[in-house]
Amino acid sequence: MRKLGRSSLVIASKHPMPEHPLDTLDAELRDGYAVWSHITDDEHPQLVLISAGDIAAHELSTAATATATAIAAARPNPLPAHPRPGMPR
Repeated sequence: MRKLGRSSLVIASKHPMPEHPLDTLDAELRDGYAVWSHITDDEHPQLVLISAGDIAAHELSTAATATATAIAAARPNPLPAHPRPGMPR
């Protein structure tokens, strides 16, 4: 075989993994980290979760979704304004 100055890259896992946007993957390769905008809902987060490795990232994604759901459920719902007796609605 003649050397062409190219290489093939195969990324695989034994476990089913979610698909991530290519810009997220590009940022991770370029900078060593990335903000996963596809699971982020705020530009100024109150909590930052960090992981290393494919299984840890998968578990962290699941935990982040569960945490966001729990926080949303814990927020108090505003009570509807009730008119005083005798006041028109």
